[in-house]
Amino acid sequence: FAKDTDKSVWLARLAGIDVVINTVGIFRETREQSFSALHTEAPCALFAACVEVDTVRLVVQLSALGADEHATTAYHLSKKAADDYLAALPVASWIVQPSLIYGKDGASARAFRVLASMPLTVRFGDAPQLVQPIHIGDVTDAFLALVRRAGSGGDASGKRVPLVGPEALPFTDYIGALRRAMGMGRQRVLRLRGAVARALAGLGRWLPGAMLDRDALAMLD
Repeated sequence: FAKDTDKSVWLARLAGIDVVINTVGIFRETREQSFSALHTEAPCALFAACVEVDTVRLVVQLSALGADEHATTAYHLSKKAADDYLAALPVASWIVQPSLIYGKDGASARAFRVLASMPLTVRFGDAPQLVQPIHIGDVTDAFLALVRRAGSGGDASGKRVPLVGPEALPFTDYIGALRRAMGMGRQRVLRLRGAVARALAGLGRWLPGAMLDRDALAMLD
């Protein structure tokens, strides 16, 4: 996906394929991996190829909650560009927009458990920062249901499908819930307001592996 941004590359790979599900994505860019290539250019090339392959009857795009008309970050805008492109093509498609996906072996889940195990967690800024985590098992069940629905003649014409868990809660409460599930006591919360939060988040872009930068904070808000 970092380099295969031409439709012709994908045509041979789709021989005999009837359903294409794109789940490729990154949260932070690197020198080798950019949002534009992985989230927009390569997926659009893949989707264009799907239109020309007779066997492909459905495309499912894993996007992100917030990749909509209010998007401002490079992450969300790059996802939205591919979503809009797919929705305009003459091929049956679903665009799935999940909230935080939780699975015990997921990279983000491991990072969140590390945060939950610390004696102190930091709340950056004053916004509610609500999340609706959804388990990976529920995500795959939803994908299967969408594939079956399209197979039975259900409408799949580029519709957006928000995919969220049953409860909206502040991000720090989510970390607290993970902590309780790990059998640990109550975690103290340090609140960093406004400009201080934004300044510290700005340092994240210079720290390899850091999950929080200004864009991440904007999306959390």
